[in-house]
Amino acid sequence: MAMFILICFANAQTSWQDYRYVTAGLKDDLSKGKNVKEGYSIVKIGTESSVSAGTLKRNAQLYYFKKGQTTKAFALQVWDTNNPNNYSFICIPTSDADTDIWKATFTDINAAGKEWHIVFAWALATVVSQKL
Repeated sequence: MAMFILICFANAQTSWQDYRYVTAGLKDDLSKGKNVKEGYSIVKIGTESSVSAGTLKRNAQLYYFKKGQTTKAFALQVWDTNNPNNYSFICIPTSDADTDIWKATFTDINAAGKEWHIVFAWALATVVSQKL
């Protein structure tokens, strides 16, 4: 029984493969009109959110990134009103993901610029509220 629980728990971790797919492969597949890679799905969490910064509107949509029924990560799609086709995905790993994956996420969030931090705070609040 303990081995079964350990296997199920380990399966939920965000892997480097998951991280790379969310941050690069997902956009590549969707922009080419493809589906999410076989065996995986993205499921919307809540509604699209936006934050105004002067004349610019920052937008975000949060998704579960799932393999079958297991959440492997969260995918945060971000874009602004000036160029809605120029979007990107940030991977928010599961809490049990390797420290290096969390560091990579921190680097991605930091590189986005402080004007995006309120959007990321919204995403965090959305994830936390799912557990309540």
